[in-house]
Amino acid sequence: MSPPGKFGHGSKRKQDTMKTPYPPIDKRPLPDKIGAGMDRFAFQDTGNTVTHTMVGSLWGTDAWFRRADVAAATHYGIGGRLDPDHDGYIIEWIGPDRDVAPWASGPWRGGEGDGPAYVRAFGVEGINGAARSIETSGQVATPMTMKQWRSLIWLIAAIEHDTGHDSEHRAWRMEHWEFCTRAYKACAFPRITNYTAEYHNGINQIMRHYEGLEAPESVKIAGLTIPLPLGLTGPSGPSTPSQGPIFEAFETPRRATLRAATGRQYGNTQAKILHTYKPGTRVKFVGFYHGQMVGGSDRWYVVDEPAHARVHESGIEAWG
Repeated sequence: MSPPGKFGHGSKRKQDTMKTPYPPIDKRPLPDKIGAGMDRFAFQDTGNTVTHTMVGSLWGTDAWFRRADVAAATHYGIGGRLDPDHDGYIIEWIGPDRDVAPWASGPWRGGEGDGPAYVRAFGVEGINGAARSIETSGQVATPMTMKQWRSLIWLIAAIEHDTGHDSEHRAWRMEHWEFCTRAYKACAFPRITNYTAEYHNGINQIMRHYEGLEAPESVKIAGLTIPLPLGLTGPSGPSTPSQGPIFEAFETPRRATLRAATGRQYGNTQAKILHTYKPGTRVKFVGFYHGQMVGGSDRWYVVDEPAHARVHESGIEAWG
């Protein structure tokens, strides 16, 4: 159940002494993109969260968000099946202490589920300005992994405890569709929304443990056994070093002749095909980033027109 009141902070009775530690988080702050992915805003860190699906990979989304012309951003991203070396890995793109609200969880279209009640409590500006947004790696139908579920529920439990909630007085746990309606965008899609009650129970059990209450060592979500992070005192940091900026823009666009190739929405072979190119087609590229490894290369070039289509390096016959 969602808490009443504008900011709905829960009882401090338990958190005064015990709260869930944050999981390992790789902090990779996005640059300010005011008016193109972010608003300058005194963010209200209420403990509320909004869960999303990327429709892409973790590092592909990291590169996408860093483009100055991409009007999108979120607070966190969690790797999964599309990121075999970073399954369950958490990136923080925007810390809650920054005075920006990412364009993450709108638009407001009348809402469904708890959306209308949330907007009555926080206003439309609170959709992005009073909730931390969490993206999960995957295409629309990509199943969540055990590690991805574990990171999601652990992160939400830590956020709620950190902002003064407990297992009896919870923050608002929203999903993107509740603001924009399923008819507009069904995000976070059935890969997550079919298991809302199960992953909320996992959040509750983690919080109960750190409040000194009885809790199981694992929970079931989507048929998977999810071990809970019990008995930890704090994160040890990212499991691997943070990568540097992975999108590299050309100083001036470069032209190339293609083999038979496809231009995809993101830098992986499961992403939607935006354009199919015949052999000999000339294309102008604005830069590249490192996405899915294919045939020994993870380099995906970004097409100027149609905007943002990605062509893997193997599709390029010659430059110039």
